[in-house]
Amino acid sequence: MYGAGSAAWALRRKTVARKQLGVLLVEAGVVTHAQVETALAEQKRSGGKLGELLVALGFTTAAAVSEALANQLREE
Repeated sequence: MYGAGSAAWALRRKTVARKQLGVLLVEAGVVTHAQVETALAEQKRSGGKLGELLVALGFTTAAAVSEALANQLREE
């Protein structure tokens, strides 16, 4: 359909909405909504990536975040 290097592919990737990482992790039962909110508050305060913060706060594992990110990419 679209070649990975084509302009149409680039446009499609920008317009396809994907689920946010926090939503995917909550839906998978990996973390709670409250844990995502805590990590988002920390992200706003100090910066950083949500997945890394969830791991640093002890809410989940790097493997679980990696799996959710892979699923996020597959859904595009």
